[in-house]
Amino acid sequence: MGALLTWDPFARLLELDVKLQQPVTPVGFLVLLLVIVMVMFYDLLKQSIFFFHLDRMRELENVLNGAVAGRRELFHIAGGWPHWFRRTHALVAHGFFTVFYLIIVGFPCAILYLQGYTGWLFVYLGAAAILLGAHAKCAMCVRKSLEEREHLDDLEASE
Repeated sequence: MGALLTWDPFARLLELDVKLQQPVTPVGFLVLLLVIVMVMFYDLLKQSIFFFHLDRMRELENVLNGAVAGRRELFHIAGGWPHWFRRTHALVAHGFFTVFYLIIVGFPCAILYLQGYTGWLFVYLGAAAILLGAHAKCAMCVRKSLEEREHLDDLEASE
């Protein structure tokens, strides 16, 4: 729905000086923002479930590694994820979300400004700030759960 309502600015990307006659463009941008943020929250729920299963898998790895008579950890998939997350995955994710936020906020704001929808521009900026800020806060809660588990593992290893 939102894509259909915002198609005109996408189709006329090179004609930014032309005033669009459709008042549904700002509403379309808001609908797209809402749909995108809903998908982002759904993805966050899946990531939380993944971290839960990763935590359970770490317990299984500890039991299996305890049963192996060697000093080296044979199973280290779940236990290695937090380090990999910090060293590699988080850097890529930060870059992706920086570009993604610039596109999801910058492009609609530029179109709204160039088309003279200044009131809608501030509505869109406010909605984007609230929704994307709420998503970022929830994402940090999920990430914090991973870091807390890693801290507990470090305490257990030092005992």
